[in-house]
Amino acid sequence: MKCPRSLQVNVRGALLLAVGFLSAVAVMTDWTPTTAQVSPTRIAIVDVETVLLRSKLGKAMTAELNRHNDDAQRRYNAETDPVKRQQIKLSAEKTYPELRDRLLANADTRMMPIIQTIGKELKAAAIFRKFESGLIYTDDSLDITGNVIQRIDAATP
Repeated sequence: MKCPRSLQVNVRGALLLAVGFLSAVAVMTDWTPTTAQVSPTRIAIVDVETVLLRSKLGKAMTAELNRHNDDAQRRYNAETDPVKRQQIKLSAEKTYPELRDRLLANADTRMMPIIQTIGKELKAAAIFRKFESGLIYTDDSLDITGNVIQRIDAATP
């Protein structure tokens, strides 16, 4: 026997209402299984921008980007032909973002194992990038940026 559609909707609505009620009761009474052990969740934050500004790795990246710009500027200033000057400018504008992106990817590749090691040592459940994660507020005691910089510097010649 087939149920009328209105009865199916009412049953579905009643089930949703019951699930919602039980969820609300569970939240209000802090309903957790008695056998579960709750351990504190540890979270850490890394300010990648600061790592790139203060670490040997980041300073080497900045120096390479500056060399790229200085070289392009030198070639541009030495050229007298306006067409060739424009070509130099366009080439530099194209290659700079490519170089920057490649250097950032390399830095990320070098940082991630270090950050993951620190996370394991701290038994962190999660590590967030400070300004890239949508983070609004964090206690400064969660920031591991200084530790990351020390370890990157130790691994960078």
